[in-house]
Amino acid sequence: MVAPWFPIGVDYKFVSINSLYSARLRNIAALSVVIDSEFLFMSSIHSGYVGSFLRENLFTTNARIGFNLGFVLLLGYSQRIESLIEKMQKNEESGALKAGITWCAIRREGMLLGNLKSIALVSEDILFDEEVFLAHFETALSENIKKSGKKSNIPYYAEKFGYRRFFIPYETDNITDMNVSRLLIEMEFPETKQATGPSPEINFPFFVGAELVISRP
Repeated sequence: MVAPWFPIGVDYKFVSINSLYSARLRNIAALSVVIDSEFLFMSSIHSGYVGSFLRENLFTTNARIGFNLGFVLLLGYSQRIESLIEKMQKNEESGALKAGITWCAIRREGMLLGNLKSIALVSEDILFDEEVFLAHFETALSENIKKSGKKSNIPYYAEKFGYRRFFIPYETDNITDMNVSRLLIEMEFPETKQATGPSPEINFPFFVGAELVISRP
């Protein structure tokens, strides 16, 4: 759930707002945009709930303070960010994390406004060291951009003139590939499963969380 005034249309300062949490998170937010992704949400026992979707935690009158005993990072989907995360896991730079493609549902007062395709990184370890991972992640983002050989001012101009989020189900997908994947997942015969392997879907890890609402006069 996001704040009622969250900018579904044009969003300004969605990168620099993260500098109020830390310079590293601001940099990660900027670099993510350059590779066609977005730093949407992060939850950890150290930082609490942060990210572009939860900026109201900084100054809302009724402060919502929450945390999970673990770590969750939600990023907007792009092929570049998917390849980068896959490479990091193969190099064991995020070995303690599970990663998968999922849908982020945006709701306002219970009404579904749209689904945003995203990548989730999750750790069940309540003592997960987010600073070590974020340092690796920041470096990996920078190296990915350097290898492309292109310098980009996308974050600056996106913040200055506005960044628009779109909720189009197939914006980054090949519909044919999706239909083939759906048919494979729906096959129920044991013989077929032996040939195709287990379902690529995995359950989201269980979390223990807490939330506290503080009303200020």
